[in-house]
Amino acid sequence: MRSCIVLALISLILLVGCAERQPLQKTLTAAGLTVELEAVPGQMGRRECSKLMNITAKALQKRLKLFLSEEGEIERLNRERGPMEVSPPTYELIELAVGLHRVTDDAWDARSGEVRGLWGFDEGEPSPPDSSSLAGAVEKARQTRILLLDDNSIGLQGEGRLYLRRLAVGRALDEAAQAMIDGGVEAGMITADGIHRTWGQPEPTEEWHIIVQDPGKGDIQYRIDLLEGGLCRIGLHRVGAGGEPQADLDLLDPKTGCPPEEIIGIAAWSTGTATAATFAEAMSVMGRLEAFEWIAECDTIAVFFITEDGSGYRAESDPVMSSRVNVYMP
Repeated sequence: MRSCIVLALISLILLVGCAERQPLQKTLTAAGLTVELEAVPGQMGRRECSKLMNITAKALQKRLKLFLSEEGEIERLNRERGPMEVSPPTYELIELAVGLHRVTDDAWDARSGEVRGLWGFDEGEPSPPDSSSLAGAVEKARQTRILLLDDNSIGLQGEGRLYLRRLAVGRALDEAAQAMIDGGVEAGMITADGIHRTWGQPEPTEEWHIIVQDPGKGDIQYRIDLLEGGLCRIGLHRVGAGGEPQADLDLLDPKTGCPPEEIIGIAAWSTGTATAATFAEAMSVMGRLEAFEWIAECDTIAVFFITEDGSGYRAESDPVMSSRVNVYMP
């Protein structure tokens, strides 16, 4: 009888442990984006974790609207040009953008909003603009100055427009993840627009991961186990309804105003989600050889490329990412 009671207690403990590790999920929409949150409650309990997720979701919606909506501060700055006082989060975002432009040696530029508009990426199927209009928009962006003033004010001198979508999403996900970590959530993943912020593990022997379809070999997939931090994937193929690979590459080289020629897909990791999103765009423009050289001495950036050289598709990673990529046939 005693042994039966002991076994029952052990089973109850195991069931409680499984419940604590079963992720809670929540989906929200903001500024045209769908955001998915997953959280492993751990010791804080499911009820408290659910409350924290709801609070975090509301704050995340507010932040994304501030950064990305037509009524938000960045679009207002594009219209009014400033100098105008902005909230501290917007000021810090644009200050980060200015620094990342320098770090990436012009491979990423926040001032390319008008160039992007000419291609029509946000209006459906993009099409190449005429060369004269494109050259003019690139020059306008290059000549535009972003003024960061001491009183939390920002001004734009010139005719270029800011476009910070992926950087802004990454920044917002970083803030949301930190709020959940500070609140005691043991592990989680927040995903929006191909950008992922992860921490901890969903199971002791399992990693948060994404699946990438090989564009040339439909029966091969790549599983990328996610390091703690942020990962941004752009243009990596997904399987469509008919089984065909689909891509969503929407990048432009800020120096030419044209899409990069070599890279058709990229997944870039960094310790910060905002920087991962920016570096994904920048390394797509650089090309794989320059990108590998650029990150060779840095252990806080990793990258996975899919390229096309005329004879077929090729997948390649730097050493850090190679240890996280597994090839398999589903």
